[in-house]
Amino acid sequence: GGGPTHPGISLAAPAPGVGGVGLGALAASQLTRPPAAAGGSGDRLPTGSGGEGGGSVVIAALGNVSISGTVSANGANGVNPGGATDIPGSGGGAGGVIVITAKSGITLTASGQLSANGGTGAQGVNGNGGTAGAGAGGGGGGGIIHLISSSAPTIAGTRQVNGGAAGTDAYINGQFNQVGGGGGASGGNGGNGGAIGLTSPQPAQAGSAGHSLVTVTPSPENLLR
Repeated sequence: GGGPTHPGISLAAPAPGVGGVGLGALAASQLTRPPAAAGGSGDRLPTGSGGEGGGSVVIAALGNVSISGTVSANGANGVNPGGATDIPGSGGGAGGVIVITAKSGITLTASGQLSANGGTGAQGVNGNGGTAGAGAGGGGGGGIIHLISSSAPTIAGTRQVNGGAAGTDAYINGQFNQVGGGGGASGGNGGNGGAIGLTSPQPAQAGSAGHSLVTVTPSPENLLR
């Protein structure tokens, strides 16, 4: 959507040409009660919509937790509406946060999937066919998945905290005159948007991976306080 860029849990929000800054592993491990809007949104350029960041999912149980379906907190893709001019791509949203806490054990079956992936940056558009194009949006950073239990989790399924792919820059004659939006951040950093460098164009970049964590402790409930 439009309006100011929401940073989510990130250390810094993205800006034109610059991706947001995500959390380190230690800080991510301490985030057991995340806010609803966890993943940072992609840079919201006036001409397009930055991808919204993924939300938060917290599951807490006194017994066992078994997951055989899909739990997702993925960031949304950036959007470029297109048009008859050079339009830069907006950044992808960062993945959100999934925290699963069980007093006994956690089982992620073979058909179970946890995902907090970053969204893809929007492509740049050279709508007027001119001699310079527009940079694409950077990919959103991967989110955070944290499993907390009193015994080691049984994991047969998949956990994904991938960074989002960068959009495709609209290079014309090796250059462009519009800067793409940076990707939002969460656990991973957002990718830089396509920008004009000192000697050559800076291509749009993918977001970096987030954090997939496991904590085994005799009293998991204490980490939720």
